[in-house]
Amino acid sequence: MLSKEESQELLTGQPSGTFLIRCSQSSPDCLAMAEVMPDKQIVHSLLKRVTGGYTVGDATVFPTVRELV
Repeated sequence: MLSKEESQELLTGQPSGTFLIRCSQSSPDCLAMAEVMPDKQIVHSLLKRVTGGYTVGDATVFPTVRELV
């Protein structure tokens, strides 16, 4: 399983918009997404599985992870 720290290492130096999705270690029923932002900062988000699909926070529900991304 890929850790948050390992995902940071993989994304460091990558172009803006590069992302990866992994299983969350802290929330077993969720996925975690790490994304390189325009300022090269790496932002981590929790993708929650809810009725009808996936969401980031309490935002719009997308039927699949692919549609969310």
